[in-house]
Amino acid sequence: MINSSLSEEEKPTYKIIILGKSAAGKTKLLVRYLYETYQDAGNVTVMVDCSFKTRNNCKYAYYDTAGQEAYRSILNLYFKGTDAVILVYSTDDTSTFDELEFYYKKVKEELPDCLIYIVGCKADLDCVVSPQLVEQTYEVKRHFITSAKKNIGVDRAFEQIELDLEQRNKPPSSILLSPGSFSFDVGARKNKKKRGNKCC
Repeated sequence: MINSSLSEEEKPTYKIIILGKSAAGKTKLLVRYLYETYQDAGNVTVMVDCSFKTRNNCKYAYYDTAGQEAYRSILNLYFKGTDAVILVYSTDDTSTFDELEFYYKKVKEELPDCLIYIVGCKADLDCVVSPQLVEQTYEVKRHFITSAKKNIGVDRAFEQIELDLEQRNKPPSSILLSPGSFSFDVGARKNKKKRGNKCC
């Protein structure tokens, strides 16, 4: 159980990396959870964006990674100390599902002890990737179906992941690395970005 009297510095920090093909919906998914809003259009993530979330007297460092193939070679630079990985695909795009194989194998090789989750995005669109196919193909902690646009299942997915980490009989690694882009601390979901600051 987490001590409710912990100071900000004493709160355990869990590191969570979000992986998936570009345009699978990673950033929109995270923005919906952190800011309770839908980012209809935005810039493509370059290298890694880092953001913090504080909940249940714990801190969560979310690393939103670039999905372009050009950045694959540097992913392992950010793997160290990861407590959980979220693999993201778009339910309306089979190519994003096909890309999960690369990330899944990479995580299994580099992070054998971390929790692995799969999140299907864009559930508001026509589904061409069935949940049954996902669950038959990959062995993961949990599989969620979400829509950032319609706000379906997003909070449930992230809050369950955070709860799993809190209840896991393993202390957080607390090894945080500087992102390649920018960072912001949402705390209690304050809708304000802080550019130019490192997340560690």
